[in-house]
Amino acid sequence: GMGMGMGMGADDDENDDDDGDAPPPSSNQLLYQMLLPMTGLRGEDEHAMEYKYDMSQSLSQFEAAATEDNSNDDSNDKVYEASLLKVLLRVEALQPRLLNTLLQKLQELATTTTTMEEDGGGGGEASLKNGVEFGYREDIPRLVLSHIRWMELIVHPMELAHAAMECMSVLCTTLDTITDTDMEAHDRNDNHNHNPARAILLELIATLPDIINDSCVDQDPGLIDTLIGQLRDIRVQDPTLLLPCLDAVSSLQFQSDEQIETIVNDALEALESVTESWLLPPLCKFLVQNVPRNDGKLCQRVIDSFRKLRLGLEHDDNDNDDDKNKSGTMRMNRSSSSQVHHKTDSEALMLEALTQGFTYRNDLTNALLSAIKCTAPSHHGAADLWLLWCCHVAAHHKAKVGALIKAKCVSGGFGSGNGTSNSNGIVKDAVRGNGAALHHMFSSSLLPLADSMVRSNEQAARDFGGHLYEELFLEIQDRMQRQEIVGQLIIHVASGQGLAEEIDTAMKVFSNIVASGEEGRRSLRLFLPFLMSLIDNVQNYTSHHLRTLFLLLFLVGG
Repeated sequence: GMGMGMGMGADDDENDDDDGDAPPPSSNQLLYQMLLPMTGLRGEDEHAMEYKYDMSQSLSQFEAAATEDNSNDDSNDKVYEASLLKVLLRVEALQPRLLNTLLQKLQELATTTTTMEEDGGGGGEASLKNGVEFGYREDIPRLVLSHIRWMELIVHPMELAHAAMECMSVLCTTLDTITDTDMEAHDRNDNHNHNPARAILLELIATLPDIINDSCVDQDPGLIDTLIGQLRDIRVQDPTLLLPCLDAVSSLQFQSDEQIETIVNDALEALESVTESWLLPPLCKFLVQNVPRNDGKLCQRVIDSFRKLRLGLEHDDNDNDDDKNKSGTMRMNRSSSSQVHHKTDSEALMLEALTQGFTYRNDLTNALLSAIKCTAPSHHGAADLWLLWCCHVAAHHKAKVGALIKAKCVSGGFGSGNGTSNSNGIVKDAVRGNGAALHHMFSSSLLPLADSMVRSNEQAARDFGGHLYEELFLEIQDRMQRQEIVGQLIIHVASGQGLAEEIDTAMKVFSNIVASGEEGRRSLRLFLPFLMSLIDNVQNYTSHHLRTLFLLLFLVGG
């Protein structure tokens, strides 16, 4: 008859001699088998199937083979069913005891140093023959927690929640002090050098939102407070677990404003002390999503932290003023910006997170505008412009953001306000070295803002727009985006209804690009047909405009 492939059937007698020489499987090997899907061969009778454990494939290979086999109509297709452990977890009488045993097994695996090659006295060599290249100690926790996460029904959710929290406490005690070598290995995503307890703890933290459901909170209102305190202790003990802890708590159902305030304050402290650029996007995204809407004081603190952010070359500029002076003449020289290329992806993601937050959080946008409006002219930094540009992406914020920038230009915050603009410095600091980070808001925010500023009646606002055009052209290397900039400037110059001051500003941008060096002239030469088209509107130019135009054509075309 048919039977389980664990040793039942006529083949057992034939293999008695071999089994007598082989060592018995260890507990880890048996548990590993129970966690993998059961396999069977379909014969001529579809209802008669023989299932057996197949240790020759890893879990991913099982899934790939199942997809391939199920697409065929061959009568000998392999059939894959749920693992034995998943079947047992569906039995309500067994589930609580089995879950406690599995969580205790996680604690045991966190403290043991036994590897797959040492486990089972020779089992390592057999496993390598079967293609399994990872240790039971590293793979079993992932499979166990995956089974817990995807359970269809939890019989006693409170017992499981307390058992999981107790398991976290034990895992925390086994965490070793993170050394510099450990941190470097973590940055390289090296899975072989990290603490096994840390790896299991990371998986368990990610599973918490699936374990602690609404029924747990209803039965024990203090459960969330206890969990938040435990996660804070974990973060203090291992700072690299900050993001997993924040991700876990953001998926929980908070019961009071104090709980939310505690978590937001922790995130703010982390943001203010962060030294790794890759931490900025998730921290900013967490804050804009979780800061309470009805807490104006906390919103203002979040905005103040955002205004202290620094991007790109500003790190290096503050450390070395000589480098700043050398790079100020021409951004085409990328020797300085190459030092921050590895940061640009993180910075771009951070600005995208802030853009999305300001788009859907009017309270944060209003708090930002109020804070910048009340700031003294001499206390503005590049971060103020980044945040305003993020707000300006949303169509419903463009008018009020543009009005604030114009007012700040006139008052001297982003310009001197007395006819001789002072805006070039702050615009240069905001754009220089940050072209990749600002890429996503080029067409939606930066270009429309520069256009509206150049068309303004205030000289300081026009100078601000002109400097923005100039810095964007020198910083951005994409030819299509440069063509958009040149096209906008051509419209400013050639517009029949345009003011003479508007034409002056656009002409000055072209002149500054040419004066920046040979690289600037070579870059504009690609768009010489656009510049030649300006001759068609000479009747609208003053003599000064004509001299500037022909000098520009001579320098670019010659």
